[in-house]
Amino acid sequence: MDNIENYKKYINIKKDNFENLCDYYYITIKKNISNTTHIIPRLHYTTKDEFKNSQSLYDVMKDGKHLFGVNAGLFNTKTLEPECLIVKDGVAEMDRLETYVHVNPNDGEEKRHTMHFLGIDQKGNLKTFEPSYTADQLVELGIVDAFMGFAPLMVNGIEFEKIDELVPFGAYLNKQRQVIGQLDNEDYYIITVLEPGLTFKQTRQLLKQLGINNAYALDNGSSTQTIFHTERLTPVYRDVTGRKIPTILIFNPENKQKKSE
Repeated sequence: MDNIENYKKYINIKKDNFENLCDYYYITIKKNISNTTHIIPRLHYTTKDEFKNSQSLYDVMKDGKHLFGVNAGLFNTKTLEPECLIVKDGVAEMDRLETYVHVNPNDGEEKRHTMHFLGIDQKGNLKTFEPSYTADQLVELGIVDAFMGFAPLMVNGIEFEKIDELVPFGAYLNKQRQVIGQLDNEDYYIITVLEPGLTFKQTRQLLKQLGINNAYALDNGSSTQTIFHTERLTPVYRDVTGRKIPTILIFNPENKQKKSE
């Protein structure tokens, strides 16, 4: 891999405030650097063995080998296992019902039947899928990485209000938020909402204010973590170096020409 320092200039970070409610970061990441080099996100595990040994995003990023990273999908908070579906490196690694037991009626339905998956294809483009899709079907469609986050917030400029009913346990509360998507020029953006946070409705209002037409909600709350190279943009919301999470998204430059040589 080329020197990561050479690519930091392709990431733009702006901190602002939304209607005196909370601060947020609006981060854009240039995707197409040249005909052969692209900065794209890939799904990573934070542990090489059992998920109970998962690390925080900072633990993974602190050695400076990666360009940019955020938290990814939902997980069982007791076992730290990712929930429901995982496609990684073009392989369907997990496809099952949710393992977390919901004792709070405000949690809503069993999440395997309500959440939407986020997929990343070979070219690094983001795609969302309804919960009826299986991991094998996503692989057949050319998806390289996929996991279960929450659901879209905006679809083609229209608010996806259904998410509020799908995830009532988090939608109506002010929480830290992590939102991801692509702009019309294929560049990625990350919106990291800091504490005390926003509701999903308020987050959609922020997206509309920024002119965002398509947006997907990743895991949020104390799982929200955003790191630029080794610079932690989010505070530590839990544990010493940040909440331990099994899956993360890491943005690194990929050089197709070098891979084919």
